[in-house]
Amino acid sequence: MKKKFIYLIVVITLINLTALGTILYQRWLKPGQSPCAPMQASRFEHVKHELALTSNQIERFEEIRRDFHSRIDSLNQTLEGINHQLLQEIWTPQPRDAHVDSLIHEISRIQLESQHLVISHFYQFKEVLTPEQWKKFYGIVAERFPGRMRNFGSRQQEYSNKDKQ
Repeated sequence: MKKKFIYLIVVITLINLTALGTILYQRWLKPGQSPCAPMQASRFEHVKHELALTSNQIERFEEIRRDFHSRIDSLNQTLEGINHQLLQEIWTPQPRDAHVDSLIHEISRIQLESQHLVISHFYQFKEVLTPEQWKKFYGIVAERFPGRMRNFGSRQQEYSNKDKQ
């Protein structure tokens, strides 16, 4: 059982290292620019056009997005550091299971915090949008994340009904 756990940790670590290597390579290619920035800008232009946002809404969206991305980037940097610690611990001659477990729990905590940030991010957008715009926005997000939004779709109708009450 202990061997399986170690193998699982090694596989997870290799996946994280591959992702980290890709990120570092992209930053090396374009040091001053986030690799996601052009795509994020393009998506935002699409959202602005589709929802016919007012100038006030655009301004508020940009504030929300800036705050969200800075907080997510900070969490991602923390996560990279913990993944590095986990890798170092795994490759020590005598890895300490308790330390490995604590690092895994910290990774889980950060991922949970990240998910809460995403949810909060969408709630902030909802406050800015009209009900019609919110429905269109939901459609755009559902297209972008079809698998993740499958169960949310049925609940979305429930929540919009509660909002009307």
